[in-house]
Amino acid sequence: MTQDKPWVESDAWPEGRYLAAYLGIGVLVGLASALLGIGGGVLIVPLLTGFLGVPIRRAVAISIVTVLFISFIGVARELQRGTTLPWLLVAILALGAQGGVWLGGKVHDRISDRALRHVFMVVLLLTAAKMANLAGLGPARGIILLEDPVHWVAWALVVGALAGLLSVLVGIGGGVVVVPGMALLIGDIDFRTIQVVSLAMIIPTSLTGAYVHAHRGNVLWRSVVTLSLPGCAGVLAGVALAHSMPSSWLKEIVFPVFLCLMVIRLGWMSRRQATGA
Repeated sequence: MTQDKPWVESDAWPEGRYLAAYLGIGVLVGLASALLGIGGGVLIVPLLTGFLGVPIRRAVAISIVTVLFISFIGVARELQRGTTLPWLLVAILALGAQGGVWLGGKVHDRISDRALRHVFMVVLLLTAAKMANLAGLGPARGIILLEDPVHWVAWALVVGALAGLLSVLVGIGGGVVVVPGMALLIGDIDFRTIQVVSLAMIIPTSLTGAYVHAHRGNVLWRSVVTLSLPGCAGVLAGVALAHSMPSSWLKEIVFPVFLCLMVIRLGWMSRRQATGA
């Protein structure tokens, strides 16, 4: 424990510049959750560990519980605004994700995560180009319909499983897979609804992780509160902002840019692994 960061192990309230950093991270994560349909763990963990020096075990636990609260508030606000969610799709995706997490735990030591990151980086770049309608790939249009449950249930299980698997193998949150996956596959659902579906899918997954980490005593609850309050404010502001923007902007500009940032992050992770940094 360091003198200037007693909250890292003792669960004291963050103070000074650390408090300011927590508040800023919370708002950023809330906005990203609403605009992108991601839980925010992909932002919280690297920011807490890289900039604030929080141990990875603590950072992951804080992230999971914070994401649970932010996702719940975001989905509740969307429902309050009249967004209609296909709950069966949410359940199927969540079920697939749980299976993917289990599979990832089984095969983690048998696969080169660095090689897998490189393949995933190419897939993300192609997906971003497709969603943004670049390079002559044509607009992203779904090929199956929710009215055809035989096909979409199977594909939703696959997408959910990939989300869970890749979250374990390459450290990328499920929303990075679920949002573009559903956007490219399902043709009769609005992109904005897909993002809310992704956010709703995160809730049961986070609930399981939150229980495990709380039971093990890994959660710094005062840090969670310090992140969650501005995070909930950020997600409420993000929902309002998302509803004021054309859905095409989110699909063809905002999310492709986010995917490119994830490619940069994966490349940085691979470089650190190669250099032993």
